[in-house]
Amino acid sequence: MYAERNPPKRLDALQRKWRNGWAELADHAPGSNEIRPFSIKSTRSFTVLLESISEGAVLCDTSGTIVYANQRAGQLFAAEPQALIGMPVEALLPEELRDRHSQLRDAYAKQPAIRPMGSGIDLVARRLDGTTFPTEVSLSVLDDGEDRIFIAFVTDISARKQQEQMVVQAGKMAAIGELAGNIAHEVNNPIGIISAKARLLLSNESEQLSDKARSDLEKIVDQCERLSKLTRGLLDFSRPSIGEKQPLDVHQPLRSAVGMIADRCRKHRIELRERLFADASIVCGNANELQQIFLNLLLNAIDAVSGGGSLTIESHNPDDGWIECSISDTGSGISPENLERIFEPFFTTKGSSGTGLGLAICLGLARSHDGALTAHSEPGRGTTFTLRLPTVGSK
Repeated sequence: MYAERNPPKRLDALQRKWRNGWAELADHAPGSNEIRPFSIKSTRSFTVLLESISEGAVLCDTSGTIVYANQRAGQLFAAEPQALIGMPVEALLPEELRDRHSQLRDAYAKQPAIRPMGSGIDLVARRLDGTTFPTEVSLSVLDDGEDRIFIAFVTDISARKQQEQMVVQAGKMAAIGELAGNIAHEVNNPIGIISAKARLLLSNESEQLSDKARSDLEKIVDQCERLSKLTRGLLDFSRPSIGEKQPLDVHQPLRSAVGMIADRCRKHRIELRERLFADASIVCGNANELQQIFLNLLLNAIDAVSGGGSLTIESHNPDDGWIECSISDTGSGISPENLERIFEPFFTTKGSSGTGLGLAICLGLARSHDGALTAHSEPGRGTTFTLRLPTVGSK
């Protein structure tokens, strides 16, 4: 119901009613010269002003009907500005928010007030293609004493929200890292002693042990090794980058990691494809740490296509001063809910066989190189991990 436009007669009536000045914006699309002579100066000036601002500008009458939208609003809502005119403003909101917004709009119309940008009210807007984005909206009123037009200035705050989430996540990671390091130090020594004693009994007293006792000791050794692996991961996570960095060709640790998994790929009938097209590939980094990132990503990719498929290793320069190295698989992909948590420490989809620290450590190493590690996945089509690093001379 919200996608329906007001009948043309309704718009014509509005335009006739507002023929003295700013109200005539209702029939003045950007680039149009159809402006009545007696208001051409004021309308054009106002239009130029609205088209010059960086925010989306949406003008509505008291019924909530859109009577004007600038070019930026069209970009934000994935539509031509003229296509928005005549729609109820609630069409630009998710369906679950429309009824509530209609009530709030009616209340605001009775007691309008200027609400500046950054007043702490974050909203969600809906594009005409159905996608949504976080937004901040400031409100203002044009009143000639008889009629009112409400102006909403809309700003897409997706980038700001993402940055805020990154800051919060970095704080969580730092706190978890410190805790993990302390726990690892406390647990590592007892685990080593238990493992050593069990191995000693198996070696020196094997003939006197019953089959059950021997089996139990072997289980103790296996579990100690598992715990030892976990504590090593905790220590790596708590201090992800300790190596010296120097200029190197990032293709070297990448190819080294590929060489380590080549036999495994052949065993699992996985095709390896290399497309290393980056011309500028010198970064300031630690070869062992970069190799660790690539090896972890490659092993995860092998697990994803262990029944056969392909892995593609690529590099390119997306823009000056950066190189991107990506590892793509043709596996089953990662669900959206898991993809959001993929870099969280201790989150794993591998059950007891995974510690949930591998990607968290890789992310820490990437950031210690002033880079970034991202993941893109489509269920049923595979996953791509991309390491983005600054090249030498770009900082």
